[in-house]
Amino acid sequence: IRLNFKKNIRVPEIARKFGYNANYLSSVFKKTFNISLTQYINQMRISAAKTMLLNTNEKLETIAMQVGYCDDKYFIRMFKQLEGLTPIQYRNVYFRRHINKE
Repeated sequence: IRLNFKKNIRVPEIARKFGYNANYLSSVFKKTFNISLTQYINQMRISAAKTMLLNTNEKLETIAMQVGYCDDKYFIRMFKQLEGLTPIQYRNVYFRRHINKE
């Protein structure tokens, strides 16, 4: 998952790849890591997006695609859900802090 989160991967595809039922894989993953597989994938993607927001001037649509989201509106919704800020708000707030540290 860490190597492929930027691709458009989904739980059923991951389960199929390893020969498991999607519900079973999701259940085992949640019991083992205390987070759903979908949440884990979204966390990986948003973490990569945060780095790109601070270190590039790429547009949101480009960042969304590069971290595995086909829909930039869904990317914005997931980002806000996980970070409490929109990607633009995050860039505006933390970019200044990032610059001031250097």
